[in-house]
Amino acid sequence: MGDTARDDSSLSETWQRRFATFDEIGLTEATYIGSKTADERKKLRSVQWNWWGLFGPLYYFAKGMWAKGLLLLTLGAAINLTLTVFVGDIGNVGTFAIMGYCLTSANLDYYRKVRFEESVWPFMPSFLGHPAGVGGSMVVVLGAGYLLLVGDAMNCDSDFAQDLAIQAIENRTGAPVTGGLHLVQVLRENPQGQATVCSATVSGVPGAIGPTAITYTATARNGELYVEVH
Repeated sequence: MGDTARDDSSLSETWQRRFATFDEIGLTEATYIGSKTADERKKLRSVQWNWWGLFGPLYYFAKGMWAKGLLLLTLGAAINLTLTVFVGDIGNVGTFAIMGYCLTSANLDYYRKVRFEESVWPFMPSFLGHPAGVGGSMVVVLGAGYLLLVGDAMNCDSDFAQDLAIQAIENRTGAPVTGGLHLVQVLRENPQGQATVCSATVSGVPGAIGPTAITYTATARNGELYVEVH
C-alpha cells in the first residue's frame, strides 16, 4: 500500500485544502507527525482544529473511522471509571479529554484514513482494526472497570455505603439526619470483599447534641450491599 493509496478528488474543497496542507508538510504512511520545522508546525495548526470534534467519537463514526471511534469511546470510559474508583467522582474527565483529542486530531485521522486507509493508529496492534478485535478490547476494558467500580462500592468507606449508613440511622430514629457522615477510619477489611467495618461521626442526628460516633458494617451479598449501624 503506497503513500497515496487513495486520492481526495471526491471530497469537498475544504477537505481538499486540508489534505493539500498535510501533503505539503510531508506526512506519510510511515511517519505520523514527527519533527517538523516551525513553519510546518504553523501550517499543521492551521488545519488541525475541527469544531465537529465536539461530538467526539460520534464524529469519527460519521466519517467512517469506526475502529478509532470505538477505541476512543472505550478509552474515555476507562479513564472515567479509573478516576471514580481511585480518586472519586470528579466529573467526566475522560469524556472531555477525548473530546479535546477529537477537536485537534480528527482532521489528521481522517486524512490518514483516506490517504493510507489507516484504521487504527500505527502504535496499536492491527487486530484492533477489526470488529472482533476492537469489540473484544471494549469488553475486557469496560468489564475490568465495572468490576473495580463494583468492588469499591461494596466497601464501607464508599459513598454508597455511607449513604446507606445515614439511611439506616434515619430509619431507626424516624427523622432525617440534617448533617453528614464523616469517615474516621476503616476498622476491618475483608480481602474477599464480603464485609468491612468503619467508624465515623455523624452530625445532625435527631435528639443528639453534637456529632454522634458510630461504627457500621458493610456486607456484600449476591451483588448487593447491606449496611448495619451499631
